[in-house]
Amino acid sequence: MTLPELVLLLVAVTSALNTGLQYYTTVSTYPLFSDLPAEGFVGYHQAYERRLPLAIYLPYALLMAGNLLLLFVRPEAVALGWVVLLLLLNGSIMAVSLAFAAPVHARLDREGKRAELLTLLRRYNLPRLIASVASTLLLSLLLAQVLAV
Repeated sequence: MTLPELVLLLVAVTSALNTGLQYYTTVSTYPLFSDLPAEGFVGYHQAYERRLPLAIYLPYALLMAGNLLLLFVRPEAVALGWVVLLLLLNGSIMAVSLAFAAPVHARLDREGKRAELLTLLRRYNLPRLIASVASTLLLSLLLAQVLAV
């Protein structure tokens, strides 16, 4: 396996991991917030947020670093346009997080459990999940194309 093929494989693996994390957040983590009692919600939510750097931010940073590396080290069969599309898909996850989800999390910390905020969290996670799934599918196709050559 060449270095460009290895980079593509590592980006595909980190994308699949990110998709799994997005899926779990969508179907388990955020819905479980609704089951928590209001009186202990803020403390639980803050404990959840303290775990994000290792559980979510690190895998995402590895994905983006690998994606950026693909701009410079990619298999010949992978056109630059596909790498740019991957950067847009994966970058959109951060954009949605910063613009929409992070303010809702901050409000939950300030205001406590509110059903409408929990609904917004679930709603805002859907575009992140869709972008992540699209990235993983595209990477799977690119990987299959490169390894079939």
